[in-house]
Amino acid sequence: MMLGLGCSSGPERPDAGKIQSDMEAFSNRSEAPLPTHEEGVLQEDQWHRGRRNIEISFKAPSQPGSYPLVIYFPGLGQNAAAGVLWKNAWVRAGFAVLTVQGERDAHALHGLSREDRMDLRSVGRPYFSSAEIEERIRDFDYVIQELRKRSHAGSQPYDKVITSEFAVAGFDLGAQTVQALIGEKIRGNRLPETAGSIRSAILLSPHVDVAAGGIQQRFREIQTPLLVITGTNDHDPWGISSPSVRQAPWQQAASHRKILVNLTRATHRQMAGIDPSSQRPEDLEADPEEIQARQDQEENPVKTAMRQLASNGRPMPFRDQQTTGDPRHPGQQLSAIQWISAAFLSETLKQDQASGAWLRNKAPSWLSGAGVIQNR
Repeated sequence: MMLGLGCSSGPERPDAGKIQSDMEAFSNRSEAPLPTHEEGVLQEDQWHRGRRNIEISFKAPSQPGSYPLVIYFPGLGQNAAAGVLWKNAWVRAGFAVLTVQGERDAHALHGLSREDRMDLRSVGRPYFSSAEIEERIRDFDYVIQELRKRSHAGSQPYDKVITSEFAVAGFDLGAQTVQALIGEKIRGNRLPETAGSIRSAILLSPHVDVAAGGIQQRFREIQTPLLVITGTNDHDPWGISSPSVRQAPWQQAASHRKILVNLTRATHRQMAGIDPSSQRPEDLEADPEEIQARQDQEENPVKTAMRQLASNGRPMPFRDQQTTGDPRHPGQQLSAIQWISAAFLSETLKQDQASGAWLRNKAPSWLSGAGVIQNR
């Protein structure tokens, strides 16, 4: 997945073992009241809506039973195998996860020339057009209807899914799709009947195009319980959104069960759910924002604070790293996304009051220097 211009031959990426150990240590302190299920076998498929090919991946807990459903939409240039850190965490928490990605969107960044890689704004922007949103909404409608047919027919493994209602989640391009499905005001946007079965939504790096206009009221009609996850270094390579505007869906949506997680120094690429140990070439690319943040901190902590001030309107406070951990290492942010998103899904899809209480009462102090969480 090409979310940046870095490559494996550039500056060193954070050590995968260090990231994993940070994730485990941070997770052990969460005290989140979530069940632990074993992951079932991954099912990969390709469904067809007319001449449009749709990549599908599916995983549910291995134990027999029926499980609440989460529909996941990856980012631009990601295939249906993307987002494993989030999807596996949701499966372990007791959810079935179906990933949906149009083949054209999955292959959008394949085979780019060096010149194209230096101008991802021109390459990526057409995929965020209103016409493309309409196609992805049609994909969603087709997939839900097809899934219901297969589930009702007892077709394995889809027979383990509760299809009457579900959550939707998306990153980058996928976040734009989710926003449209839950009520973002987009000219000409017509929602299918299947969208009425959405019970909650997660936006990882929300898509907020200031140039499209209507920024002050675009998200006001969103009633769905919503979790918005972003970071202070959440810049996208398409040049459309920036950290300072990504909170708009949370700020404007109708209050009640709306949660914002803003992670300290977290980057756009970290929202993609890439497994730190992955050896896929597209996952081995360096993260330019992460490298820049580490270099700034090493050269001059004041410079880092000023850079954050320019991006989000206020400097991040200097904290005692003995008690809060080191936010320069992404393991804490990745763990936070896993646990908070799983708890949110448990509260909104399973009506798990213990998970809701943890989100409001314990999650903020657990995050500490890794970020802030706000409810409205």
